[in-house]
Amino acid sequence: MALGDLQFRRARPVEAEALYGQALQRATDAGALNYQAESLLRLSLLHRGEGRLQAAEAEARRALEI
Repeated sequence: MALGDLQFRRARPVEAEALYGQALQRATDAGALNYQAESLLRLSLLHRGEGRLQAAEAEARRALEI
């Protein structure tokens, strides 16, 4: 389980978002497309739960493009 997931389950969306963002950056730096997509999907789910639907849709679309 990812650290961001732990924060998400503890209802700490700010911390979860930061950790998912870090994971996305690391995956991007490493060129790991599968982890980039996974991080984007996790961010998308977080944003959907917060009602930030435009951000959630954009992240989900980016993940699907990968």
